[in-house]
Amino acid sequence: MMPTPRLLLRVRAAVLGAALLSAFAVTAAEPAPAKSAAIELFPDLPVVKGKGFEIKASELERAFMEYRANQAARGQAAIPEAQRREIEDKLLARMIVTRILVSKARPDDKAKGEVAGNKAYADLRQRAGTDESFKRQVESMGMTTESLKSQLIERGVSEEVFSREVKNKIAIPDADVAKYYTDNPARFEQPEKVRISLILKLTVDPSLLRVPNAKLDLPEEKKKANRAEIEKLLARAQMGEDFTKLVLEGSDDPDKKANNGEYTFPRGAMSPEFEQACFALKPNEISGIVVTKLGYQVIKLHEKIPAKKTEFELVKARIREQLQQQEAEKQMPGYFEKLKAEAEVKILRAVPPK
Repeated sequence: MMPTPRLLLRVRAAVLGAALLSAFAVTAAEPAPAKSAAIELFPDLPVVKGKGFEIKASELERAFMEYRANQAARGQAAIPEAQRREIEDKLLARMIVTRILVSKARPDDKAKGEVAGNKAYADLRQRAGTDESFKRQVESMGMTTESLKSQLIERGVSEEVFSREVKNKIAIPDADVAKYYTDNPARFEQPEKVRISLILKLTVDPSLLRVPNAKLDLPEEKKKANRAEIEKLLARAQMGEDFTKLVLEGSDDPDKKANNGEYTFPRGAMSPEFEQACFALKPNEISGIVVTKLGYQVIKLHEKIPAKKTEFELVKARIREQLQQQEAEKQMPGYFEKLKAEAEVKILRAVPPK
């Protein structure tokens, strides 16, 4: 099925993508004159000026350091010094766009952007598992939790301004929405699904899953203890004890209190060994112990949901939004050229020699 298009919490091409970056190909100006070294040894000079805003050299330096740390956290090779200028130019273009959009924000844009940014922050925090794990992941990307939240809110505000000024003004005819649905049948096919409950005993430390080069495996003694515990839980389930009770009592799943260990998975979204075990079960049947990369799992199948095509009425709003977003992205270069001219953006960094 077609994924739900989301403008919120992504700056899309407007803030992160190549389309936006190319839209801000501004002409470099001469560097601003430096202050006397006697007054200030290392002045933090602006590298960009525009109406109502400026970007200092220290801000660009910080953005580059965060970018480099983020790359390292994802296991990518170190950035050659020869590529630094190119990356800084792209980062600077993103920063310019964000500053201009934020400067145009109305009170309702700021309120909605703050809600969106806070939600994005809360979602990231929840997925990390613990405060300690979250902090470690954020710091591995060269950021603090405070700077991350600030960036997410700023991004949310930027997106609200772009939506108000461009995206929301684009009208998509009903005929175009219907045609997209007809022309792209595969996008609306829902694969076969299973609704299950599971008991999980971990063999890895979940707080380290997103930490680069971390040793994930728990000590062997802990693995053996978890194996013995899930064998006992399986035996109790086979004797007829309430499966949900056993989930809440013994599962290591951090979300078990919210969902009682129940999940719905489509084919293709799970590890092969887990998927094979799920689809081999009959309704109300309980598996043996399934070993995955996360640990030991016992699965109870509630139902199998046949594959089907999603009805047009259920997806037409998402199709309209996607088509609207596609058209908005086409309009980005012209829109940001207009903003750049209105803001009288000037780049104050020296042009590197060729």
